[in-house]
Amino acid sequence: MQLKDMNRQIEENRIKPAYLLYGREVYIIEEIIHKLKSTLIKDFAEFNMAILDGSETSLSKIKEACETLPFMDQRRLVLVKETELLKGKRKIFSEEQEAELIEYLASIPQTTVLVFSVHGDIDGRRKLAKAFTKLGTSLDCDKLRGNELISWAKAQFESRNMIISISDIVYFLKLSDYESKNSQKTLQDIENEMMKICSYISPGNEVTKASIEKLAAVSLENDIFKLIDCIGKKQAAEAIKIFDEMTVQGTSAMMVLSMIARQLRLMLQTRELKEAGYSPKQIAQKLEIHPFVAGKALSEGTAFSGNQVSRAIDECAQTDLNIKSGLIGERMGIEILIAELCLKK
Repeated sequence: MQLKDMNRQIEENRIKPAYLLYGREVYIIEEIIHKLKSTLIKDFAEFNMAILDGSETSLSKIKEACETLPFMDQRRLVLVKETELLKGKRKIFSEEQEAELIEYLASIPQTTVLVFSVHGDIDGRRKLAKAFTKLGTSLDCDKLRGNELISWAKAQFESRNMIISISDIVYFLKLSDYESKNSQKTLQDIENEMMKICSYISPGNEVTKASIEKLAAVSLENDIFKLIDCIGKKQAAEAIKIFDEMTVQGTSAMMVLSMIARQLRLMLQTRELKEAGYSPKQIAQKLEIHPFVAGKALSEGTAFSGNQVSRAIDECAQTDLNIKSGLIGERMGIEILIAELCLKK
């Protein structure tokens, strides 16, 4: 079963008695459940929707929830989350009960829609998984790709009254690094990026490539601020975690190194100008940077002495040389640099 088939069934109110939703894209799973709820339950949601913890729920509780009549409505929704029958070891269900549940899928009351949801992968060899595949109501909620992803992004922007061209949507998605093989980003991450753009641009106005680039740069700079803050507080593990997250999200390791060195230079320059009697506003004007960036460099600089910052800049340059000379790998070289900067006094 494909996502478009699932959405069509809901839109046309041809909803089947039972579904299995699983996969890495929790956003899609939750969105489908929301659509099912909106379509099936018109009133009294607290009576007409049952949510069961699959790690604790027995067969009798599932059947009881399914056979409870809806309250002043046509149908009710029963959601079973993270059942042991689709992953992990069987603890609650016996083999006979599993077989009984599979048989029950064909006789669910017409007044009930039963949904099993699993966040992440399932064991496709399990009997329950095979049963849903046979029914044709099993949906793998994996990452969206190609035109399906573009259509989703377009609908999200339009729902927020934003104007954006297809080419700029493609550019935005490429910059997000969502589709990269090793990317850990989800649709929730993409939606968060969209919300940043929408808070920056007034409704009804056009989202352009320039505005996308500007906000992406701001996001990257904020990550560098957090990384430098952690170095100043000697929090090596947290600093390395931020670095790793930035690379996972698509920022090159060498770009991170370059921005660390840039921020350190700004810290040194703002310190020297402050000592020379310049105000924060004058410092920003002289260095041709945003006042916030100047203020951030000044506050971060209080965690270091002038000599510490100078030595850190030199160590960044040495790390850059070692990487480009092939003496050490990019990630390892920068992680070692971060750890050493946190140890310096």
